[in-house]
Amino acid sequence: MEGNIPQSFWGVVVSPGTKLTLSPPEDVYTLITSACLGEFDENNPSSTSKLTGTIHTTNINEIDPTKDFDPEEITQTTFAFLTPGKCEQVKLNHIFSPLSRIELEVDGAHPVFVAGKYAPVDSHDEEEDIPEEEEDLNDEELMAKLKEKYVKKPKKTDEE
Repeated sequence: MEGNIPQSFWGVVVSPGTKLTLSPPEDVYTLITSACLGEFDENNPSSTSKLTGTIHTTNINEIDPTKDFDPEEITQTTFAFLTPGKCEQVKLNHIFSPLSRIELEVDGAHPVFVAGKYAPVDSHDEEEDIPEEEEDLNDEELMAKLKEKYVKKPKKTDEE
């Protein structure tokens, strides 16, 4: 496993009315795993904070080397609604590609703590996992070989 970057954890505080852009290392997936309220405004305890995101993803099918910019798709999403005393923490499971830039924003009275991890892109070529003898099999032969290997056959009883 030489050269592999280990997973690493990250956390940020997104203050109301500000936009925060995540800055992941190169060539990693960004996972958002949770969001929660920290200390909240005692004068406004029932106010809900909404955590939203703007995802900018490079569209590799439309890259033009003659242009100074890469085309991107922009997606708006809502990650969580958090209210003191009602819903102060949510578990999330969002995975973003290394081609994505994520901007987080909070609309509401309370800051939101967001956590996740960075997972390395597995550069291991899946083709290397297939033994050479299986590369030349047709689909039916390969399926039969996989079934033989992974499908458990019922045990024979003495009555049979």
